[in-house]
Amino acid sequence: MTYRVLLSVLMPLLLAACTDTPSRDELAKAVERHIVWQPWQVEGLQIAAESAIGQGYQYQLVADLSPKQDLYQTLFTLGDTRVVKLARAAGVEMAVKGVADAKDQGHGWEIVVAFDSDPFADQGEPRQQGDVLIDSPDYRSLLELSTQEVQKLEGEIKRLEERVNQVKLGHAELGAQVLRAREASSLTLQKWEDEFEARKDQIEDGLQGQIQNAQNTINDEQKKQLIDLNANFEQKFTKAEIDYQERRKALDKALVDNDRDYNRAVRDAHDSYKTDIGNIDTDKLSAEEYRSYTAARLAARDKALKQLQREHEAKREQFRGDKDRALAQYEENMTLLQQEKSATLNEARKVLGVQKEQAIGSYQQQLETAMAALEKEFTASREALVKEERELAERQRQMARELEQANADLVARKSRIENLLKGLSAARRPADSVSAN
Repeated sequence: MTYRVLLSVLMPLLLAACTDTPSRDELAKAVERHIVWQPWQVEGLQIAAESAIGQGYQYQLVADLSPKQDLYQTLFTLGDTRVVKLARAAGVEMAVKGVADAKDQGHGWEIVVAFDSDPFADQGEPRQQGDVLIDSPDYRSLLELSTQEVQKLEGEIKRLEERVNQVKLGHAELGAQVLRAREASSLTLQKWEDEFEARKDQIEDGLQGQIQNAQNTINDEQKKQLIDLNANFEQKFTKAEIDYQERRKALDKALVDNDRDYNRAVRDAHDSYKTDIGNIDTDKLSAEEYRSYTAARLAARDKALKQLQREHEAKREQFRGDKDRALAQYEENMTLLQQEKSATLNEARKVLGVQKEQAIGSYQQQLETAMAALEKEFTASREALVKEERELAERQRQMARELEQANADLVARKSRIENLLKGLSAARRPADSVSAN
């Protein structure tokens, strides 16, 4: 791309004298990078002012920008289609003020550009697939089709509203029938349930006394064994915790000692440098010799400080690694102990559980056989009683689904016709007064 880079008449001598400033081409490319995500391009650049700031320079810029393609603004939406107008044609330039800050990074200039305001806010965007240009043949066709669709939707909405009202009445009547059926069967079911519970209690009471003593004996044995096992593992957990805490404290102390030694060494290096410089007899050295000597001593001090810092950081990393490894080992030990404890307790519970299962097996078998017979009797009676109720409820659910679907269709069509009417209303207003939806 060719840039028309113009320099303000106030600055030519200053720029010509500076050989270590960014080139004009670099400034123009920085502006281009600043707008790389926008559908715009740099046509020209004017440098209004330059000033040195710290280790770099600041430029007051005026960039001439133009869109790479035609840009459009959305006027309104008609159905699912956006109606747009041309906002700025491709290649039509626009002057934008901004600032460029340039810093020398050794390997080249780092240039950051900022515009005084957002120049692209009201300039539109590239035309998207499906967009229709206002007053075009496609636009007039869209108006006609939208009008026809509105007429069709009006008829559909009327039919759907009638259908929704019919389904609502039917659903309410079925609800009343279901309620009457439930009320009729509720008393009978409650009577049967009371009888079932009474017979169940009689069976349970007759068998409970036979196994109570056996259960108590097993429970006492289980409680004592689990207490002993838990106490043993708690001792192991405590020892692992103490070992870890002692190791962690030792490493924390080593970190503190390392920081203290490092700080002392840094102070010694600074003191040595100050003493050495203070002992220089400036009367015996030329200014150049003095600067050379002090620069050499300063470089030696900085080198020593960097070495001290590297050694200090290396030791800190070593101690941190030791702490991480100690923590990982501690967590691994605790996990293994917890797994061992869980496995041991589970095995103990399993053994005692087998004993308990054997003790109550006879009771469970008899109880399950009796309960199965009662449940079968009760279920057969209940199924016959609530068959009609279930059929009515299923019809009510089907009608509810039908009502839900009819309502959804009605809402969708009302939303569609509202969208179309809104777009048609916007289309009737003059183009200059239309704003985007």
